[in-house]
Amino acid sequence: MYNIGDIKQEIKNLKKYSDYINISNQIDKSDEIRQKLKEIKIFFLRSYTLENIETILKVECFKDNMYPKIKIGGFNQYFQEVLNTESDLFKFKPNIVIISIRLEDLFPELYKSSIIAKDILKQKEHEILNMYETIINNIKKNLDAFVLIDNFVPPIYMNNGIYDFQITNGVINFIRLLNYKLVELKEKYKGVYINDLEHISSNLGNENIIDSKMWYLAKNPFNVNLYINLANVYVKYIKAIYGKKKKCIVLDLDNTLWGGIIGEDGFNGIKLGETYPGNCYKDFQIELLKLKQRGIILAINSKNNYDDAIEVINNHPDMILRERDFVSIKINWNDKASNIMDIARELNIGLDSMVFIDDNPVECEYVKEKLPEVVTIKLPENPIDLKNFIDGLDYFESLELTNEDRKKTDMYREQIQRENFKSNFDNIIDFYKNLNMIVTIKSIDDFYIPRVAQLTQKTNQFNLTTKRYTEEDIKKINQSGKYLIYVFNVEDKFGDYGTVGLVIIQKESDKIWYIDTFLMSCRVMNRMLENVMMGFIYEQAVKNSIETIIGEYIPTRKNIPVKDFYPKMGFVEKDRKYYLDIRKANLNYPEYYKINIAI
Repeated sequence: MYNIGDIKQEIKNLKKYSDYINISNQIDKSDEIRQKLKEIKIFFLRSYTLENIETILKVECFKDNMYPKIKIGGFNQYFQEVLNTESDLFKFKPNIVIISIRLEDLFPELYKSSIIAKDILKQKEHEILNMYETIINNIKKNLDAFVLIDNFVPPIYMNNGIYDFQITNGVINFIRLLNYKLVELKEKYKGVYINDLEHISSNLGNENIIDSKMWYLAKNPFNVNLYINLANVYVKYIKAIYGKKKKCIVLDLDNTLWGGIIGEDGFNGIKLGETYPGNCYKDFQIELLKLKQRGIILAINSKNNYDDAIEVINNHPDMILRERDFVSIKINWNDKASNIMDIARELNIGLDSMVFIDDNPVECEYVKEKLPEVVTIKLPENPIDLKNFIDGLDYFESLELTNEDRKKTDMYREQIQRENFKSNFDNIIDFYKNLNMIVTIKSIDDFYIPRVAQLTQKTNQFNLTTKRYTEEDIKKINQSGKYLIYVFNVEDKFGDYGTVGLVIIQKESDKIWYIDTFLMSCRVMNRMLENVMMGFIYEQAVKNSIETIIGEYIPTRKNIPVKDFYPKMGFVEKDRKYYLDIRKANLNYPEYYKINIAI
């Protein structure tokens, strides 16, 4: 009998395509295993033979606890599939549609002639983009699905040799233009993304992915190497679509952010600078800084003398990351698992949202044993590999970058300042009053859709129903006319929390509202913002002559702390739901908040 742990152990030893087939069969044979995985339905619209991707993608998804049900459309039948609403595409009702069409199949003349007139290229460009727009529109009109488009791969050999690079109507520049135009087309839609197959082929080298024999025998242009890499990239998109991103990287210092040991080598003896191996560590820090700028927070967990280590961080001329770049710094002689738990408590984030990186295999094994929820990774031994190592981690992918992401480190540092400020007060109400908190309440527009979707996907603790919505879902809900969506932005004397509260109300009738979603970021827990949010719902219900508000608590492993929220607000439980009689209720805003309503 197979189990998830055993199969994941086998995956570590994957060497050839037959290994993928074996593991894929194990997954398919176990209903018990599949029930524990997130099911995702994926449909391929294709112009060539790509059946090999199914087995590989299934295994790669399994690594991240996902099970893809995959259906591959008819060979070169992509346009017929989308025009016929009775086709397999629409009967299958996929969550994700992947469009994988070769330019050789769309425009074969391009590869048969040395020179094609510019006006013909322009006409063909228009035809191809119109076709893609028709495909996208039909999918979006008839399916609740994301669309992922593979762009076009340049050929190995140019029709005109090196002359092809010199002319705008050569093959290579036409392909580059088309790929750019696909990005412009994608920007018209929510939930449509470009997979840069050109970039993948460039990284691997066309000569290493093309299989001429299989092309002539079976119309399959690529070898298994391409499909393995392509499946890995598809998984990155799938994880990003469904918000499966880690929040925090916890880093060791010695032989991690710099070469050597500060306690032994001293300030001037560690390896960090413009020469090898110090330049490797410097580039590693540059990549970490990029992640920080994308909203991933950084923390330090090091066994060291604090004064020695912090002097390097603050004063070494070749340090890229400074004290201000870390939300939490644990430089002490405590065991590293305890430090990680302290960081998680300090930041109010889950252990399963953290990645720990250390050069010491003993420390890594200790943290793995004590905190299996934390992704623990041993650093490569060769400093040359550091940059590629951090670039290759796929825990931090996202398809949108919000204002909150850009300011994430500052927000967490401000949170720590608030906690320190709190120690000055014996009375929690006095603490609240002295924070000078302001709440701004808004109805959402397109600007807020990415952040709203992100909140539904990432918020676990103060989330009454834990319904996960994508950007496409939120857009449709907002446009339906059947819902009210409000966001809550909070600021205080220490800074701006950003958009940290969300309420989605379903208008069941002229007299009844149902609270579909009521959630709040962990950054504002224990600030009584939930009372503001419920006070606002009550106030709006009164203004709209609503008689009953219905709430629901759907328990999860992480939202147990809010199980009594509705009773505390005066709701009465009946048949596993909660009811508030507006005519009998009287909910008010807490006195220590200033309220700005901008709806």
